[in-house]
Amino acid sequence: ASASYNFSFNSKPLEPFKNNDSIFRSKYWQLIKDINFNPIPKTFAINSRINRFYNEQQSRNLVEGLSAQPELKQRRFLFDWDYTIGFDLTKSLQLNFNATNSAIYDAFESNEELEIFDDFFNTGRASHYHQKLNATYNLPIDKIPFLDFIKADYAYTADFDWQAAPQNTIDVNGVDVPSVELIGNVIQNANTHNINTTINFDRFYKGLGFEKLLLTKSQRKNSKGLKGSGLPPTPGRVNQKKKLSVGKKILKGVYDVITSVKQGKISYAENNGQMLPGYTEDIGFLGGAPTSFAFGSQVDIRNRALENG
Repeated sequence: ASASYNFSFNSKPLEPFKNNDSIFRSKYWQLIKDINFNPIPKTFAINSRINRFYNEQQSRNLVEGLSAQPELKQRRFLFDWDYTIGFDLTKSLQLNFNATNSAIYDAFESNEELEIFDDFFNTGRASHYHQKLNATYNLPIDKIPFLDFIKADYAYTADFDWQAAPQNTIDVNGVDVPSVELIGNVIQNANTHNINTTINFDRFYKGLGFEKLLLTKSQRKNSKGLKGSGLPPTPGRVNQKKKLSVGKKILKGVYDVITSVKQGKISYAENNGQMLPGYTEDIGFLGGAPTSFAFGSQVDIRNRALENG
């Protein structure tokens, strides 16, 4: 049996300064003018699955006089559910959170006559939990006028995992002690940092005005006419009417070499993770671990964990 629910919210970000042209006219105010915030999630989805396997096996004796064979019963009652929340906190910051829960019903008594539809909505005990957070942020570097040739984005991923301890017992000086008290559950986390930067050198060169160094006064006047015709006033087009001097030719050669690189990319990636066995707590909404650990923090919490038992 399974059930699913999905919902998409129809929401628009709040942009308090978008239409304030009388105040934020200058391009240097673009960062403030573009401030926006969305208080409502974008999507929400939840899925649940109940998987139950039940098998009975009765063997018969082919030789008369033997005692009857015992009836064998096998049960595996599982319940899994997961949910996902998508949240575009701003136009530049997108968040996606997913959590998966697995439970198993295995508290059977030896003489219990529990069949496949009995106690159907008893989910049992938690056996595994995993959550993942993805965050992407488009850095507003290109909204700064003298840095508009740079585009950069930052991505962060945080994983958290909780695995239940074995449910058997361990003999300690003649006393059966649950293994969870001696071994404990296992929790682990991981995070990744990714920064990708694209540099548009064409825009950068134009911003520095290198092309103007190759033009004489008359050529600059001609370039204004070219602007009106829709053609960019590049040195190549202006030079078709008038030859360059030797000095200008050398300068143009240097210019062509310098501006030969049109685009550049810089990327940085970092991966971290840690494992903490012996964790005795059950899972909660965020997996039962300290919030910072559940969201990828690499601070060493072993001493604090020992102090708190």
